[in-house]
Amino acid sequence: MDQIGNSDQIKEKYSDIALVFVSCDKYEDLWDPINHNLNKYWKDNPLKRYLISNYKEYKSPLVTNIRVGPDVSWSDNLLLALDKIDEKFILIYMEDLFLTEMVDTQHLYKVFNWALNNAPNYIRLVPYPKLQKKKNEYIWHLKKGSLYRTALIPCIYKKEMLRTLLKPGESAWDLEIKGAIRSDQYDGFYSIKTPCYKYINTIIKSKWRKAGLNLLKKEGIEIKAGERQVMNVLENLSYFLVQQRSNLFKYLIPNKYKRSIRNMLIRSN
Repeated sequence: MDQIGNSDQIKEKYSDIALVFVSCDKYEDLWDPINHNLNKYWKDNPLKRYLISNYKEYKSPLVTNIRVGPDVSWSDNLLLALDKIDEKFILIYMEDLFLTEMVDTQHLYKVFNWALNNAPNYIRLVPYPKLQKKKNEYIWHLKKGSLYRTALIPCIYKKEMLRTLLKPGESAWDLEIKGAIRSDQYDGFYSIKTPCYKYINTIIKSKWRKAGLNLLKKEGIEIKAGERQVMNVLENLSYFLVQQRSNLFKYLIPNKYKRSIRNMLIRSN
């Protein structure tokens, strides 16, 4: 077994990795639910937690709240927050991704150990799209030009590389699309081969997915009525069709063409 020691020793071992909820005040209604979810499905999480907000304060003994002021953009918020985070590596955790099963902690510790020993620029914690070059039995290399080379569904960034790739005024989506192109200047981008946990995306375009509300209800988490709209039938159908198109793209298009084809589709919209 890779991991030996009590909880304090484990926290000390991984003290150079921070878990960061990248959020803003308009998602305040998710702060309690996402922490409740994390506490349930990753009980032995050893990482220090940060939550980024604008002006609102989130009070929790488990979370360090970083308030960055005006909500200029997703990237501006994160750039300001990075100046207040001492850790070398950032595990980015979006506030609308909720775990559905227990985290495979021992597998994740192997990833943490490899990161601390090899100082990669990035590790994607979701094994999609299909990987091409094996680094070891659980880490795979992401070639330059790879689709989603800077994806945020969860990932670990070296803080200084994240700072390099972020551009003021850009959204999270921009980091995944434009940042992937900028990342081609650098080596050291990887992905895990098998997932450490399972989750669902609960919010689409600022609205609740029905599946997200059902999960929270199952978990006994109360959401105040009227705080956030719920996707209607047409919005759910549109989301379903987008997912099906994404699945076709995933399995039918060769990897070497995926990024260029996706960029052409984006420009045509």
